[in-house]
Amino acid sequence: MAGKRRRGIRPLAALLFALIVGVVVFLLGRMRVSSAEKQFSSYEADMPEVQIQSIMDNIKKGEYGDIFAETQKLSPSLDSEETYIARLTEILSTGDPENLSAEPVSLENDKRVYQLVNGDTLLGTLTLVNENGEWKPAFPIHGSGSYRVEVPQGITLKANGTPIGQEHLVESGKEASNFFQITDSSIIPTVDIYEFEGLLGEPALNKDEGYAMIKDVLSGNWLMGKEITDEELKERMIYAAEQIAMYPAQDTPLSNVAAVSDTNAAWYRKYVSLQNYWFTAHDKMELSNETCKAVAQSDDTIVAQIAFDYFADNGEVSRTWHCGYQLTFRKVGDEYLVCGTEISSLLNPAQPH
Repeated sequence: MAGKRRRGIRPLAALLFALIVGVVVFLLGRMRVSSAEKQFSSYEADMPEVQIQSIMDNIKKGEYGDIFAETQKLSPSLDSEETYIARLTEILSTGDPENLSAEPVSLENDKRVYQLVNGDTLLGTLTLVNENGEWKPAFPIHGSGSYRVEVPQGITLKANGTPIGQEHLVESGKEASNFFQITDSSIIPTVDIYEFEGLLGEPALNKDEGYAMIKDVLSGNWLMGKEITDEELKERMIYAAEQIAMYPAQDTPLSNVAAVSDTNAAWYRKYVSLQNYWFTAHDKMELSNETCKAVAQSDDTIVAQIAFDYFADNGEVSRTWHCGYQLTFRKVGDEYLVCGTEISSLLNPAQPH
């Protein structure tokens, strides 16, 4: 009886099996390499040198807003993004951006400090801080501006969304500076006074909530309040300022001034006693280039700075006055009436400074 024949592995099947094993090993190897590459890429992205290069690339591309946003995370500024970018643009206006370099000053484990230079010109200090394995960059720019700001009580003061600490508060519960002429204390807003140093320009306080500031022409303090955007209301305030200017020039009757004024106010009683002319009789007059910036210091009070040009011609002599008024208004019924006035031609952009 013949023995059973043993079956061997066919050559084609063996080749197919080897090919499959090879493919699996290759894919597993690629997966490990890909995983390692991702881990290295993540590690590389967190390296301080990469962050430095990113900052310099943003500068070369002119993407200064990104630099401001990154700086805010580590070193919050009171300056607005617009002011920061304007100053950074000025700093970088000389020299070739391609010549930028970062020279190390201090290389601690969790903090690196570099001087950013362009050729022989020092541009500023770039700081990197390691927070939970991530290097965060900051390129702060400091100025010499000093601001004393009167803030209506009850406001949570912020700059670029970051709350401002009480270390800047110097006085609390004071009367707003522009109400010194007002005898009715019931309408005078109370404010907290903050001082800020080392700014590039006007601090960006609560701008995202609609607040703005006006510099008081007498005290020099900045008066903060909700910005008035109602154009009709601003037109009425411009009209009030123009009536106040027109009466001494004999271009409007006193009754028109009284209609826009708190006639019990100290300024008005003094105003009506003034001599009733400041230019000889004239047949031609014209008002132009009116501007108005106003903020509400409370629900019932507004301070406005108004400018316009006043032209008069008597047939022999013609002249243009560049007028500027700071008017304080109080709400009486549905109307805002002038309860305080200050005159400053420097409020008019056409006036030589």
